[in-house]
Amino acid sequence: MSKKVAVIMGSDSDLPVVKGALDELDKFGIPYEVHVMSAHRTPALAAEFAGNAKKNGFGVILSAAGKAAHLGGVLAAHTTLPVIGIPVKSSTLDGLDALLATVQMPKGIPVATVAIDGAANAAILAAQMLALSDPEIDAKLEQMKADMEQGVKAKDAKISAEYSNCRFHNDINLIFLEEQKMADWKKTEQLYEGKAKKVFATENPEVVIVDYKDDATAFNGEKKGTIVGKGVINNRMSNYIMKQLEKEGVPTHLVEELSDRETAVKKVSIVPLEVIVRNVAAGSFSKRMGVEEGKDLLCPILEFSYKCDELNDPFINDDYALALGLATQEEIDTIKNYTRKVNEVLKKFFLSIGIRLIDFKIEFGRLSDGTIILADEISPDTCRLWDVKTNEKLDKDRFRRDMGGTEEAYQEVMKRIFGE
Repeated sequence: MSKKVAVIMGSDSDLPVVKGALDELDKFGIPYEVHVMSAHRTPALAAEFAGNAKKNGFGVILSAAGKAAHLGGVLAAHTTLPVIGIPVKSSTLDGLDALLATVQMPKGIPVATVAIDGAANAAILAAQMLALSDPEIDAKLEQMKADMEQGVKAKDAKISAEYSNCRFHNDINLIFLEEQKMADWKKTEQLYEGKAKKVFATENPEVVIVDYKDDATAFNGEKKGTIVGKGVINNRMSNYIMKQLEKEGVPTHLVEELSDRETAVKKVSIVPLEVIVRNVAAGSFSKRMGVEEGKDLLCPILEFSYKCDELNDPFINDDYALALGLATQEEIDTIKNYTRKVNEVLKKFFLSIGIRLIDFKIEFGRLSDGTIILADEISPDTCRLWDVKTNEKLDKDRFRRDMGGTEEAYQEVMKRIFGE
């Protein structure tokens, strides 16, 4: 179990600021205790707490105080644990007095000090300290950094697209002139036809048009059929979800939805890994592991399959992918980070419309500069979706298992998303 963090404030009036630290500690799953102690009114109590903090299971102490703000120094004087000071803004000197009182400590009694009212950073710094001996916290910090990076990239893309009159898209190394509207993309030659889509070239070598079909297959093409309206539903649903994921910092191939069935997307070279996330036991997992279908898993499972129809997409791990040259370690790490974010966003989204996200499959591609982005589609073809209340299947399993009502199930998902 991770060591605890002690959060000490000089007054209960500091709580609105301190809550910023508590929120961050909750995100990292770090246990904490919150107390009110005064360097001036209860100095003995503060000294006693600090002196016993290590043996009581604490690893870091956060100290929030305003004005004279001697609390951090008192705590630091009675412990060898790291103490992080949070200067709290007051009504007189806007927190400058608290900042100087906290940071100006004599040699041998350091108090690491964050910005005025910087409680969130204090918690993150505490997490970084604890992460030195806690791999789980370290992994969450890595994910936080990756999320921040993608968030900035997404904001850059949005601002650039909206305000530049000659904008450079780093992700596809192209200059799109303002007068070239995305709706003007025109098909040239057909590049590919797969089980569910046709792909056409455009006049732009970095953009292709995907045309979604109603054709349905299962068991690597052994079972074939048609799901009326599937192409429209999968196209519109995928694009809607891709936009949501972009907002959450996951880069995708989406350029522009052109019609009910056609979408312009960034041209990628697909990484030959099918990435599968399982939140609930179902399908092949239940058969393979002997777990009852519908049983919630204790944590999400992320697994890879080698994308190869001739071999029936065999299950592989990271070492296989590296040994076969399917992806580099950096690419695998990026794909895993994005996938976990996708799962987090999708579970929340589907739950909001009364659907359980059982499991799903996604694919990633490389842009011409090697950048990894989310590609392919997210739809009832690629997700297991069950009604929250009835566990009714609203996905391709109805086709796979000859359950009937496949078109109605797809339409129900469409209705819940778009209200149509």
